[in-house]
Amino acid sequence: MQRLWPTAVLLLALPACRDRAQSVVGGDWSGTPLSQREALLHKREVREERARNLAAFDAQRAKAAPQAGGVDTAAGKRAAAFANTVSGPTGVTPAARAEQLLALGRFQDALEEVQKALVAAPSSSRLLNLKGRALLLMNRPADAADAFAVAMAEHPTDSEALYGRARATLALGRAAEALEYINALRQAGNDSAPVLRLEAIIREARGDTHGALQALARADAQGDPFATIAQGNALAREGDVKGAVGALKAAAAKRPRDGTLQLQLGTALAEAGQLAEAEAALNKGATLLPTSPQAWRNLAAVRERQGDVDGAIKAWESLLKYAPQADAQGTVKDRVARLKAEAALP
Repeated sequence: MQRLWPTAVLLLALPACRDRAQSVVGGDWSGTPLSQREALLHKREVREERARNLAAFDAQRAKAAPQAGGVDTAAGKRAAAFANTVSGPTGVTPAARAEQLLALGRFQDALEEVQKALVAAPSSSRLLNLKGRALLLMNRPADAADAFAVAMAEHPTDSEALYGRARATLALGRAAEALEYINALRQAGNDSAPVLRLEAIIREARGDTHGALQALARADAQGDPFATIAQGNALAREGDVKGAVGALKAAAAKRPRDGTLQLQLGTALAEAGQLAEAEAALNKGATLLPTSPQAWRNLAAVRERQGDVDGAIKAWESLLKYAPQADAQGTVKDRVARLKAEAALP
């Protein structure tokens, strides 16, 4: 029997991971499902609104320094510093501007914005934490860890600094140290779902799957859908397919238009031998995520196990249509040819 369950790490969707802007597909959308078009258009609208807000703030800030007699004068320099540290005419701080830049995927610009503001406010915990977040998104965990350490030195119980430091040290392979920061967060009374999800990642990195599942269960009890998904994934990798199906079904009921979740649910159902339900979930997942090679592969595999050769051929051909790069070696084309030859046999 072909094994379908992926070996990827826990899909926990940490909030900071969502800072990374996702590209919007342009051009010819023929063949793209309506649900995906709507999602892409929404992302585009949000992105354009952020860009407009950023432009409005920049236009107002550009006027601030010259009003004090030019940037080369003492008054002008004070005005420039003021513009970099407080809200100014638009009510938007440099920290808020950096948040917008991070959301737009302009990580280097966000870092530069924060660095300038830190000159005038070197102990600002918000700015220091933003610096750490930008560095993490730029794949510079060592520098990010240093930024969060400075924030912790200024404010030892700062939850964002402790959380960021935990993420950075985990990225550096120092899971034991990362867990210390999680424990500090919980001792300070922060037992939120994001903290528990991060704890689960850290514990799994240390080989403590039982501890990871306990953390996820606490997050799930808070109604966190991402924790439910992660629970299902972890249970499946531990061999508890029945538990995985239950957790993923519960999550899918809350997030019916989540294509990745449908793919995970369909995969777990296939492992449990519930092929009809698996085919339905995978078909929905492939419709929501047409460019996902894994969705079409798993759907084709399930249909083959059901004896639905025509349906399997359609799934493989959809993979070739929507994700042709996934068949660089031509193995999918060969499989389609074999299935068509088998279907033609008397």
